Amino acid sequence: MTTVGGDNGLLLALAAEAVRRRPGAGWAAVGLPSLGVPAARDAGLDTGAGLWVDTPGGRWPQVLSLLMSAVPVILLGAYGTVPGRVTRRVAGQVRAQGAVLLVAGPWEGADLRLRVAEARWYGLDRGHGVLRHRLVTVEASGRGAAGGAPRRAQLWLPGPTGAVMPPEPEDELPGELVRRDRALRVVG
Repeated sequence: MTTVGGDNGLLLALAAEAVRRRPGAGWAAVGLPSLGVPAARDAGLDTGAGLWVDTPGGRWPQVLSLLMSAVPVILLGAYGTVPGRVTRRVAGQVRAQGAVLLVAGPWEGADLRLRVAEARWYGLDRGHGVLRHRLVTVEASGRGAAGGAPRRAQLWLPGPTGAVMPPEPEDELPGELVRRDRALRVVG
C-alpha cells in the first residue's frame, strides 16, 4: 500500500505505471471526485477501463472491497483517520488480491509514503506562454525495505514528451529545454 501526499499528478502517474505492468487491467478511483477524465487520460490511463465512485459515503470500505475483486489498481481518496481494524482488513485484502492501492493522503501502516517535496513549472517565458513541464522532487519514506532516512529523486511530471521521466544532465532550465536528440523551444 502506497500513500501519495496531495499530488494528483504523481498519483495518476503511479496508477498508469501499475496498470501498464498489467496489460488489459482495469483500474478504479474511489472518493476522488476532483479527478478528471482528461487528467487520467493524459497520465496514460485508459479511461474506458476506469471505474469512478466519486462519493462512496461511509460505506467506502465495502466499495473498496468489492472493487478489489474486479480491478487490480485502485486510487483511494483521503479519509482522515481510519480505524486500525479497517486499515488491517484493507491491507489483508490488498495482499490476498495482489492489488495495488494508492491512497491520496495519509494512511496508517502504509508500506511506502511518497510526496512531492518541491515542484517547479516550466513553459512561461517573460510572463507569457503555456505551462508545459513540471520538475518535481519526490520524497519517499516508509517501513520495511523503504525504511530509513527519506530518499529524494527528481522527475519530470510531465516531461517534454508528456511522460514521467528523470531529468538528464544536459537539461537547461529555465527558458529552452535542450535535449541531445532535439531542441524544444518554448513558444509563447
